[in-house]
Amino acid sequence: MLSEPCRGERIRCRYHGRTFDRQGRLKNAPGFENALNFPEPEDHLPELPLENLGGLLFTRLLTGHNLGLPFNTWMEPVLTRIPAAFLHDLQPRPDLDVDYPVEAHWGLYCDNYLEGFHIPFVHPALNKVLDFSAYRTECYAHGSLQTGIAKPGELCFDFGEPNVAAYYYFLFPNLMLNFYPWGLSLNLVEPRGTDGCIVRFRTFVARPDLLEQAYNIDEVQREDEEVVHAVQRGVQSHLYRRGRFSPDLEQGVHQFHSQLAQVMEYAQQTADSSNRGTP
Repeated sequence: MLSEPCRGERIRCRYHGRTFDRQGRLKNAPGFENALNFPEPEDHLPELPLENLGGLLFTRLLTGHNLGLPFNTWMEPVLTRIPAAFLHDLQPRPDLDVDYPVEAHWGLYCDNYLEGFHIPFVHPALNKVLDFSAYRTECYAHGSLQTGIAKPGELCFDFGEPNVAAYYYFLFPNLMLNFYPWGLSLNLVEPRGTDGCIVRFRTFVARPDLLEQAYNIDEVQREDEEVVHAVQRGVQSHLYRRGRFSPDLEQGVHQFHSQLAQVMEYAQQTADSSNRGTP
């Protein structure tokens, strides 16, 4: 089974019988005995970086504009606020994992996540535990942080600044790390065309004794889905025109759009260079 741990010294392709060592170097390729200049470096298996955040492992499939950052640079806002001991205590809880199909463009889902502006209007239960007047957004070079402050008597962290109920990290382009006193809800937004995406919620618990005091994440997600679906329909209207960003409450959304524009410009320049045959 592919899910079983690798115990051998060789990796064998079941399709054409090629074998590789455990470092991914090609050792044997039936049918290529008479091939010239074979194997070359590109015939070995690709090597990907592997990074660790507490017990979580991260890798990167692509490089390019704003995608080839050193891991610690990308993750710096998290590393400076969340204690290493808390990160190491995180344990996966697959029984709490959920995949949400969302009938909207992935960017619209990110837009919704990146502002707390809508909390009093869309999330009545969440609004009861957060002090919206103290809600704030901080932008970093490669993402942003929204900090939710707990109302008196509500669940909050026992480290860092006082009365924090949640740290909502967004790491460009599509990763959300939501830290709560009980642990982490990691959300990955996967595009599915221009009018759909899948949001994968993965749960890691550091303090299981606090889970019962947590607000209902699924309820908040369902409320977000409803408004994002409505926005998807709205932007398809012939009457839709782009609007203004609130300077006080939509800093994260504005930054996200600016970063998307930079990536799209880079991609267009790369495509133009390729079409002209420019290296």
